[in-house]
Amino acid sequence: MPITATEVVAVKGYSGISRGILSPSTTMMRLTPSSKFKKVLTVRFDDVLAKGDSGSWVLDALSGDLYGHIVAGIPESGLAYILPAQKTFQEIEELMGPVKFVSTLSSGRDL
Repeated sequence: MPITATEVVAVKGYSGISRGILSPSTTMMRLTPSSKFKKVLTVRFDDVLAKGDSGSWVLDALSGDLYGHIVAGIPESGLAYILPAQKTFQEIEELMGPVKFVSTLSSGRDL
C-alpha cells in the first residue's frame, strides 16, 4: 500500500472513470453481513459516487497497479472505502486454493 497520498483512477461500473487521491492511512470497518472488522483504504474522488459503483476497481493512475475495489462510500462527497486487492485474493485462496493470474491480452504477456 502507498506510504504517501497517491493519485488513482477508478473504473466505476455505473458512473464511468473517476480520478481521486488514495490516503496512505487505513480505517477499520465492519462490512455487512460479516461480524468481523476489515482494514480498508480511503479514497476521495473528484466527483460523486453513484449506486452501482460498489465493486469498482481502484488503480494507481501512473502504474496501473490494482489497489483494491470499492466496498462502501458517502455518495455525495466522493469519499469511498476500498478493500485492498491483496486481502480479496487472500480470501479467495483460503476458500478455493492458489490463484493463478493469466492474461487475456492479445500480446499474451502475464499481468
